[in-house]
Amino acid sequence: MVVLPLVIGSGIDYAVYVVHRWHKEQHIVDKTIAGVAGPVVVTTLTSMIGFGSLMIARNPGLRELGLAIAIGLGVCMVISLGFLPLLLGNKKSEQ
Repeated sequence: MVVLPLVIGSGIDYAVYVVHRWHKEQHIVDKTIAGVAGPVVVTTLTSMIGFGSLMIARNPGLRELGLAIAIGLGVCMVISLGFLPLLLGNKKSEQ
């Protein structure tokens, strides 16, 4: 019951960062990804390491919890940085 809200909340958080940066960069996807990829990746990796450390626990429930959260956060990062910018679209060049 803990995994689902935590992973969904993190995924929404990453998506908000991407959409906010997309608006700030005037709907240009390349600038959006360049500006937000670093912070999102670092945030995701630190969370994955923190929760992934549960995978060394002796309790099988804690091991599965750590694995599920680590995989879920990784998937959220890939979706936020890979698929979401494609869905937002790119502003056409005015030249």
